[in-house]
Amino acid sequence: MADRQSPDDHNLAALEARIRAARQPKTADTGGFNPFVADRQTSKASRIAFELVGAILICLFLGWLADKQFGSAPLGALIGLFLGFGAGVANAYRSLAGISRAVGWRKREDEAGDNPEDGT
Repeated sequence: MADRQSPDDHNLAALEARIRAARQPKTADTGGFNPFVADRQTSKASRIAFELVGAILICLFLGWLADKQFGSAPLGALIGLFLGFGAGVANAYRSLAGISRAVGWRKREDEAGDNPEDGT
């Protein structure tokens, strides 16, 4: 009689089976292609491209304005172009590396021991 299951045990087992089935990845019917991952990657790539182009254009425009103001024809635009390229590449690197802190900010002393991989 001890091996007899109650209806609640049967319902619990059925619920656990449905949860396991729901947690399984749904990529088998799409040939291994996961559209959610592709959308995230496309979004990240377009964000980096827009930030790179935006930094170049803004700095180029500011250099052009400096040329108009001071009459130093190509010098300001060239400096703006190189500064914009440098800023865009640095921002793209920070985005790809997953660095989310602002430039110049570091972890506080009390946050240094939060990483379990460094042994502290």
